[in-house]
Amino acid sequence: MEHSRFLSSIREQCEALRTAARAAGPDAAVPTCPKWTVSQLVGHLGRVHSRVRKAVADPSGHEIEPAQWRERLAEALREAAAGADPELLDAAREVLRRADPEGSAAGKYTVDAREGKGVQIGDGNVQHNAFS
Repeated sequence: MEHSRFLSSIREQCEALRTAARAAGPDAAVPTCPKWTVSQLVGHLGRVHSRVRKAVADPSGHEIEPAQWRERLAEALREAAAGADPELLDAAREVLRRADPEGSAAGKYTVDAREGKGVQIGDGNVQHNAFS
């Protein structure tokens, strides 16, 4: 998927969240996030977006191309323990589904490595094995 399409999708989703949050009000309950209010959810998402923004920007704050920010983004997500946050993972899956419906329907973003040994996940991985 093109970088510009990802950015458009993120902008659309942020605008939809802003519209829904204003309509519901800050103290409204969030049905898909039990025990959370709209204010807490928006705060959480704002912090996540801020971390991602820092990860994908160069030191001057300007956006850089995806090939340059992959490693920084991966590090920021590890530091934030994003892989242990089921709500964040669900939201990421939804963004991918909306940004790339065909790829999502074809299972492009579905990974099941249960009981895998020496598994490489993702594009462009290289693995060298030495057996003795």
